[in-house]
Amino acid sequence: MSGEFRSRLIKLARWLVESELVPVRLLQERCEEEFLGEAEMIKIKAQDLKGKEVRVNTRLLYQQTKFNLLREESEGYAKLVTLLCQDSEAPTQKASTATIGIIKSLIGHFDLDPNRVFDIVLECFELQPENSVFPELIPVFPKSHASQILGFKFQYYQRMEVSCPVPFGLYKLTALLVKQDFIDIDSIYAHLLPKDEDAFQHYNTFSSKRLDEANKIGRINLAATGKDLMDDEKQGDVTIDLFAAIDMETDAVEERKSELQNSQTLGLLIGFLSVDD
Repeated sequence: MSGEFRSRLIKLARWLVESELVPVRLLQERCEEEFLGEAEMIKIKAQDLKGKEVRVNTRLLYQQTKFNLLREESEGYAKLVTLLCQDSEAPTQKASTATIGIIKSLIGHFDLDPNRVFDIVLECFELQPENSVFPELIPVFPKSHASQILGFKFQYYQRMEVSCPVPFGLYKLTALLVKQDFIDIDSIYAHLLPKDEDAFQHYNTFSSKRLDEANKIGRINLAATGKDLMDDEKQGDVTIDLFAAIDMETDAVEERKSELQNSQTLGLLIGFLSVDD
C-alpha cells in the first residue's frame, strides 16, 4: 500500500481504538507487526515482537518435556499400572475401547511420555499374555517404536552385570507381536545375541570337538604294550570304555546347558513354537 493510503489507514486504526469502537486486542491479534508498530499499538519494536512470537511458538509447539523419574509426578503411571493390571475375566469390545480412552486421557492429563507408557503396556502384556485387551491396545502406539523398545529389553539381559536369563514371557510376547504382523522379525532379530556368524563358528568348533571324542570310543592300539597303556602321554591311543563315554556325554550336555539359557535367538524360536507360529 502506498505511503498516503497507509498513513490514512493507520490514522483510522488509531481512531477506532481511541473511540473504543474496536478493542486494541483484536487488532494486535490480526495485524502485522510493522503496522502495529507504526500505529503505536505495541510497546516494543516490530522486529523484537517477531522474535518473541517465534520463541513462543517454538516453546508451545516443538519443545518436548522430558523428566527424570525421580523428579516427575508418578501418580499418572500408578493409575496406568492399576488400569492395566485390573482383573477382567471376559473383556468386551466396549471395555477395550474404554480402556484405550482412559489411557489416552492419562497421557494427556499427567503429561506422560508415550514411549514410557508403551513400555509399561508391553510389560503388563508380558505378564498377562492371555488378556485380550492388549492386542486391541498395542495398535494405538506406533509400530516403529515396538521393535526398539523390545530391543532395549533384550539388550539389558546381554550386560555382563546381569546374571538372570531372559524371562520366557518376553520371548512369547515378541513372538505374538511378530505373528500379528505388528513388528517385523528382521527388526527385532538385529537386537538378539548370538549373531549368526558367531553361532555357526561356535557350532562348528563344538561339533569338531565332539566328533574327535566320538572317534576315540572303541579305538584300540594293537601295537601298544602294557607299559604303553600305563603311560599318560599315550592315553589318546587306547580304548575309551562305555562308562567314560557316558561321562563325556554328561559333560557335553552340561556344557551346552548355559548356551540354551543364554541364546536369545533360540529362546525366540521356542517363543514362536509356544504361540503356534
